[in-house]
Amino acid sequence: MPLTSPSPQDTTISYACSLPCSPEISESLSDWLTTLPTVVSVMLLYQDDENGVEKPYQVKVFSHEPTIDQQVKQAITNEPHWVEHQILADTVSDTIAIAQEDWAESWKQFWHVEQLIPNALTICPSWETYEPTHPDEVVLNLDPGSAFGTGAHETTRLMLRGLHQEAKQGLGVEGKTVLDMGCGSGILAIYAHKLGAKKAIGLDIDPVAVTVSVENAGLNQCNPETLVFSDAPLLPFPMVEADLILANILGPVIIELLPAFCANLKPNGVLWCSGLIDSSCKAVMAAMADAGLTQLETIQENRWFAIRGVYETNGQ
Repeated sequence: MPLTSPSPQDTTISYACSLPCSPEISESLSDWLTTLPTVVSVMLLYQDDENGVEKPYQVKVFSHEPTIDQQVKQAITNEPHWVEHQILADTVSDTIAIAQEDWAESWKQFWHVEQLIPNALTICPSWETYEPTHPDEVVLNLDPGSAFGTGAHETTRLMLRGLHQEAKQGLGVEGKTVLDMGCGSGILAIYAHKLGAKKAIGLDIDPVAVTVSVENAGLNQCNPETLVFSDAPLLPFPMVEADLILANILGPVIIELLPAFCANLKPNGVLWCSGLIDSSCKAVMAAMADAGLTQLETIQENRWFAIRGVYETNGQ
């Protein structure tokens, strides 16, 4: 199932190759591949674990160039650090020709309406229609474009569950200021907005993600004065007095940004973070405790975790 899609503007893609990778590095590898000169788009496909055996993700690379497989192999060879993650040139498949197919349309067969939280949250692709079946149900209309975050991946689902939990049983979301770090498709910030956030701010270092987020906000008829997206750099960290910070990014990045998170959280503010598997979850939890976050708790789906922590003082 795809996590990212070909850009809807690119309807003449004619060649593709693919390579396997572990779930832990799937996002960083996909992001890196999109920077290669002749790459038009990258699609990330994953399979659920079977009988406890982890299946590798597949990263599919699209290009107008028939030699895209050789270009990817050469790029991997030129970046030896990928070897540490078992990303090897000889695991790249040969180029295949895509016969006059509009990938911007064909990929949509993988993604349909899905109720992520019963009677509370449903994700509806922009090309489908859905009417809510419960008075409290929030429906998010999304077109992920080239950005991560459709609700298909465990980490996104965990963060949505965490946000729902916060609204119903925790700090609350209505009337709060919410900061979404690494907003991707904008799904978390948009959900916070729908839950009544006074201000929701989505940040991503990728300007394409910001463009997609703004478009998705429009699909959901969000108020642009109270839902804002920006491609500002993560460091130096923008000064925002937030009640709630959401960070669905890589574990090492979360650890690096923890001092900035705490500096921007209001007293008794809450941090939710994900993008974590077993080992990185333990490291991030320890770093959160060292940074002064308390009441740490986790939620889990398959191998992936999200962590909630409360910052009980702003240090003033």
